[in-house]
Amino acid sequence: MVNLALHRICHRLHNPRSKSGPLGRNKFALVQTHPIVLNDQLGFVIGGLGIICGAISLLGGGMFAAGGSAVDQAAAKAGISPTGASTVGGLIMIYGLVTLVTSIMAIPASIGLLQRKKWGRTLTLVTGGLAIVDGLASIIYGIFGILYLALLLTYAIMAFVTLLKAPVAAEFR
Repeated sequence: MVNLALHRICHRLHNPRSKSGPLGRNKFALVQTHPIVLNDQLGFVIGGLGIICGAISLLGGGMFAAGGSAVDQAAAKAGISPTGASTVGGLIMIYGLVTLVTSIMAIPASIGLLQRKKWGRTLTLVTGGLAIVDGLASIIYGIFGILYLALLLTYAIMAFVTLLKAPVAAEFR
């Protein structure tokens, strides 16, 4: 329904005097979206969500590491074995940093794809590889991590399957 409405708007913009669609009077064909555009849009979504999630992970991991360090020091004074919470906080911070890097790379990669630049294609393939690593590491967040993993794997698979085809690669030369 939305696709049909967008097609009508685009048709009116290109043919303002026309009262009919491309298939005849009041008949409109659905517009097929190019796979590069889908990958491009998904890159913007991943970029935005990843920046938010990465910043939260970085800040949360920092607080967890600082709190864990204080707990470990108190445990050492009391003669109790350390908890290792500061190590977990450090790992969460590393995950947050990887997520931020992947997300920040996804936005210019999407812009490059939109403009059909060769560097955009290359950056998208690199970002797709990092997205796989980032997605696997996101499992630590439970169900939300699994959903994020699914989103990142979709992005990576679409990037590799779409952008490595010869006809699509020819568009970027």
